Amino acid sequence: MKTIENLIQRVKENDDLALLLLFERYKPMITAVTKRYFIRNLDENDWNQEALIVCYESAGLYDFERGTTFF
Repeated sequence: MKTIENLIQRVKENDDLALLLLFERYKPMITAVTKRYFIRNLDENDWNQEALIVCYESAGLYDFERGTTFF
């Protein structure tokens, strides 16, 4: 199993598979959010696409030196 830090580093290096694996790790959190909020005309695919974008951008901004949690 890949560590979160390893996946983040691979995403920073433009590894698409690592992005999908990282996204899958956070899928339960994403599902929980989609159940709490209703946005008209935003279906499950839209939520997932938006969450994937946030995951990618968060990985790009993640600073290993600060030791903060991801997301």
